[in-house]
Amino acid sequence: MRIAILLVTITLFTLSGTASAQPGIEWERTFEHPDGWKLTHLGSTETDDGGVIIVGYAFPDEAVWEDIDMFALKLNRDLEVEWYGQYGDYVEEADEAIFIHELCYDAIQTSDGGYLLAGDLNVYVSEEYLYVVPYLIKIDSHGELEWHRHYLKDVDYEHHIASRFVLIRELENGDFFALTGRKYIFRISSEGDSLTTISLDDDEFEYLGIRDITYLNEERFILTGAVGVESHAEFYFTEIDNEGRQIWSNNFGIRGWDTEAFFIYPLEDEGYIVYGNKDNNMEMDVVLFKIGDRGEEVWRRDIGLHGVNYPYDLQPTMGNGIIFSTSSSSAGRNYFYVIRTDSEGRELWRLVADRGVRGGHASARLFTFTDGSYLIVIKDDGILHLIKTESDPVYVDEQVNDFKPNEFTLFPAYPNPFNSTTTIRYNLPMPTHVSLQIYNLSGQRMTTLFEGYRQPGIHSTILNANDLPTGLYFVQLGTSREMKVRKIICIK
Repeated sequence: MRIAILLVTITLFTLSGTASAQPGIEWERTFEHPDGWKLTHLGSTETDDGGVIIVGYAFPDEAVWEDIDMFALKLNRDLEVEWYGQYGDYVEEADEAIFIHELCYDAIQTSDGGYLLAGDLNVYVSEEYLYVVPYLIKIDSHGELEWHRHYLKDVDYEHHIASRFVLIRELENGDFFALTGRKYIFRISSEGDSLTTISLDDDEFEYLGIRDITYLNEERFILTGAVGVESHAEFYFTEIDNEGRQIWSNNFGIRGWDTEAFFIYPLEDEGYIVYGNKDNNMEMDVVLFKIGDRGEEVWRRDIGLHGVNYPYDLQPTMGNGIIFSTSSSSAGRNYFYVIRTDSEGRELWRLVADRGVRGGHASARLFTFTDGSYLIVIKDDGILHLIKTESDPVYVDEQVNDFKPNEFTLFPAYPNPFNSTTTIRYNLPMPTHVSLQIYNLSGQRMTTLFEGYRQPGIHSTILNANDLPTGLYFVQLGTSREMKVRKIICIK
């Protein structure tokens, strides 16, 4: 179903900083369903045209729970509504089903320019009993349905969460990896057919749950989550190949707490930034830390907030740093925090919502842009709030302090890692012939971004990753006198 959606500029949700040098708010908008349905967003991703797609589920009212549909909201590069799609009532699952819910947890843009939505079908046999199956919907670049597929049937109500697709990734050959149940990975064809299933079960632990996947290359990737050890939970990391064979694993905890890692992000130099939480039944806090290449802890920052806190999103910033979101729950309302750190996890500033938002499944999704600004997406009582910040003063200061116009400079690519495009900027102190090329780990030249004569000043080039498989690459900038090289990571 393709329907219009209402855009309103409003100031119901404002943010105020609790530290110096935080960015100001450029604008705030709300997106409301024209028929009054409630919107809950659970996933989002950037698109190759510089826009954003936000996914989740829509329902008419809390009291009317028979109808729940997947939705996708596409914003263009100016963050204006391009289209809205709603997807439901495609499946005739069983004669005994009284109704079926379609829920979406993640989305990716596919190599053909369309999108794949990952989630589940909740099949209600009665108002008290349901079973859940993993579910995929493929839509084109305009939000029109191309195909849909559902997979395993699990009739165990107590463990129905194990049948959700919670994460989806595309491989170089057009296949997909989909994480379901936090312990199974499906390899799925470009047409939605199930190819293989990898079980991540490990008899060494009481339980195992995976939250995030980061691809190193086409054959190896890192997973993070939690494992049960002697009746408590510990952070868990493992590297496996695309056949499910384990290369290494590591787990560790924090004394007196149950811990779980929710997000993992590869660093340009070495190691990974991890964002998770710690829980002692009386208190839940978020934790930011760095691990090495085999999962060993390098440093940890405990984020001091009040109440029950939950990790929502983690993104790199322009320059060197991290931005992440969390919330503090109190009296049925969520108070959101967006925190910016340096590359070592030291807090530089935080933005704080000055009033609580209502409704369960609230989350704060983050996007970073090449001018150093951010987009924050928050749900309040079934309405999506978009807050666009001004440029990050920390990033602006970094550019002023570090940049010398009379030096030959290759700036860090942004974003990095990236999945569709990344921007490469460089400075030339004098007119010269310059070559900008991309190489893989084997030293093979993958593409030439520019070859020719340039005037002095800062220049910018966009690298499109459509023809690049997942992996580590080198940006090489050279003149007749000198050369600069930087690492970039492509993740699909």
